[in-house]
Amino acid sequence: MGPRRSEQGFSIFESVIATGLFAVIVAFTFSVLSVARDSWSSGNSMADLQFESERALRRMASELRHAMPSQVTITLSANRDADSLRFAVPTDGADADSSVLSATTHRLEHGNQIEYYYDSAKQQIERHELDANGTEVVAPIVVANGIKALRFDGENGQTTQPTSLTATVTSEKALRPQAPSTSLRQFTAKEEVHLRNSESNIAIVYGPAPTTNTSSTTTGLTPLTTTIKIKGKTVTTITPVTPTS
Repeated sequence: MGPRRSEQGFSIFESVIATGLFAVIVAFTFSVLSVARDSWSSGNSMADLQFESERALRRMASELRHAMPSQVTITLSANRDADSLRFAVPTDGADADSSVLSATTHRLEHGNQIEYYYDSAKQQIERHELDANGTEVVAPIVVANGIKALRFDGENGQTTQPTSLTATVTSEKALRPQAPSTSLRQFTAKEEVHLRNSESNIAIVYGPAPTTNTSSTTTGLTPLTTTIKIKGKTVTTITPVTPTS
């Protein structure tokens, strides 16, 4: 018979060393993966924040651009982080004649009041539509979630009839829900909106409504005096001649 092979295994010391090295390798691997995971999660969170802020701005700006300064009111909050905006846009009104001009006053007709409001409890921006009495006519629409603040700044600090305004939306999200206070990320987006006809600030003021011409048996119109104002100054007055029969 040949010599017997040694069946002696690892010693306890060698096993401890091997286990320790393996633990170090595993810990290092997990730390690298954790950094990569946090980086990926942070990138996704910032993309979500940017999307929510910009989506809210696009929605508000697309409607607000059609409003005239006279139809816009900004309500400022105490900390300027929960402002609200109310306005109306030209639309066919009560006479339903397929025109945004009133058939009687010849002025622009406006529809329901639109209000953008920040609900701090739900951290969302809502769109409300109100009638002349301030009553909701449709269910509120959630425009964006995860919002931290909403602010409106009228030109030169105006809260009524601004010719332009800047909307600022700040969104916020925690990278790790289990540790929200230490993993919060914020994104702030701004957009300046110029209101309808605000660049030239042209307003047309119409004169008296049509009346009956008592000097003849036919119905005529009294002269309508049209005053054109540019930047608040009257530059010309046009008086049409009354038709005679």
